[in-house]
Amino acid sequence: MTEVTTAPFERSHGRSPKGHGAWAFQATTHRTGFASELTGEVEFFTGTFTEARAAARRFFNAPLIAVLG
Repeated sequence: MTEVTTAPFERSHGRSPKGHGAWAFQATTHRTGFASELTGEVEFFTGTFTEARAAARRFFNAPLIAVLG
């Protein structure tokens, strides 16, 4: 199963991701809050955070995905 880390989002926004909007997800190999250490493709998904997270899990073929915003 694909793991989703919210560390980059929490570092930049000071809170946990929630609500409705456009969400950026990035396939990565690092569990870090520093965007400069993240690598991989970035994709945007809209909807609630829960819906966007599910769509990102289906889209990416990676063990770890970071939430950017």
